[in-house]
Amino acid sequence: MTDEQLVRLVVNCSRAIAKDWCTPAGELIERAMAELDRRSIGSNESPVLRRVGYRVGAAGLRWLDRKALIDLILNHEVPVLKHWSGDWGQPATRQRYVMLYKTLKLYAGRFGGKPEMAHALANWLHDADYVRQSYSVNLQPKASTT
Repeated sequence: MTDEQLVRLVVNCSRAIAKDWCTPAGELIERAMAELDRRSIGSNESPVLRRVGYRVGAAGLRWLDRKALIDLILNHEVPVLKHWSGDWGQPATRQRYVMLYKTLKLYAGRFGGKPEMAHALANWLHDADYVRQSYSVNLQPKASTT
């Protein structure tokens, strides 16, 4: 399989998991991520989001595919995380959400001022907002009603 096909497999399985955790999909993700990690797309020098197949801009992934990868990164163990779990924390933790949010905002700030990056900038900002909203829905302590 090509790198692009492996990324597509991860995205499709992530979308299946988002609907209802499916053991075969989870196992396929683990194998595909391990293979991506073994290849150059998963080299330790690559940025974290690229290592899982996340891409923005005109030639990047469409929103639902990026959302599936974001949800996978936020809420599930993925093999590629072994290299950077110390910084990013465990799945479904505040640390993971904050780190992903900061990374997306960093990319937007660093690369977003270039005219050719306008589409990518819009994607990063949209995705960062999704992470922020997901955090407030899924992890923010609920206010007491008593």
